[in-house]
Amino acid sequence: MGAASGAARRHRTRSAKCGWTLPAGSARGLRRPTSSTRASLPSGIRRRSAARARRPSTRGARETDRLLPAALHAVRALEHRDLPVLAGAPPRARDGPQRGARVKQIACCQPHYIPWIGYFEMIDRVDEFWFLDDVDFIKREWKNRNRIRKDRTGAEVKWLTVPIERASQRGTHIAAAKLASDVDWRRRHLDAFRHVYRHAPFFADALELLEAGFARTAATLGDLNVALLIDLCRYLGIETALGCTSSLGASGHKTEKLIGVCRAVGATGYLANNGSAGYLRLECFADERIACAFQDYEHPTYEQRSQGALLPFVSHLSVLDLIANQGADSLELLRQGGRVRS
Repeated sequence: MGAASGAARRHRTRSAKCGWTLPAGSARGLRRPTSSTRASLPSGIRRRSAARARRPSTRGARETDRLLPAALHAVRALEHRDLPVLAGAPPRARDGPQRGARVKQIACCQPHYIPWIGYFEMIDRVDEFWFLDDVDFIKREWKNRNRIRKDRTGAEVKWLTVPIERASQRGTHIAAAKLASDVDWRRRHLDAFRHVYRHAPFFADALELLEAGFARTAATLGDLNVALLIDLCRYLGIETALGCTSSLGASGHKTEKLIGVCRAVGATGYLANNGSAGYLRLECFADERIACAFQDYEHPTYEQRSQGALLPFVSHLSVLDLIANQGADSLELLRQGGRVRS
């Protein structure tokens, strides 16, 4: 009794020091995925992806009957359909302490608009990936914009920006930031993409993914980005379980919030991006016995072509550039840059 009370006091002391709070009623139940991971992809992409799926896997056997936390099914429903959750896969070998029980590693990141390939390598590396959609939208970051080539021959880049209603540009969570309705930005993005990539080897795959995302009636940036990210993961063949942190209710800021998410889903490992190294309080993760590591991605090169001609390589573009140029080989290529440091 005394030992237990002492442990509880130490636990409360650590919690107060690091500032996290575990929300009441956090979802810990388990539920099986109920739909095919590719069922809602456009039919043409499903056919092309099926041929790739028949190739021998380089990652070993998948856990086809893996149980998922019920909270992962709380990815918000868009007007046209519910967003299914992808089945999880075993983690790849990674650095860090792994004695005894296997580490359950997660990552959290704000849902970006058609992000770069390092974003997807992080999703691919962990057991669960949580879209951090219950934090404030900030202008001129990656949440509502990304880069593609500017033309078919040069090395300049062009920004594709999703306009957000003025009222949502301050103090509004990403999940609630409303898309501007007075600008036909979808047509502009599609026209720009067609102009640059129409002669790329796998242009049809990339365009179909973008068109499918735009065909939905998403009203908020969170819904738009999460829907696109799920479809992109399906196309790439990433089987990591996905969820939105808005379904968990973890409070706090930065380190405190991330630890709250880890505790809510039972994670014992956390993978952070390099950009968070300046503010994460690693001692708080250590106090909670959560092994923290950092993604240290090295951008690989790959062939970028138009009408068969090799173009000057431009890095750190949207993943759609990789898909338009490499198609079904995109996942293996983006994995080449995977690095982790403690």
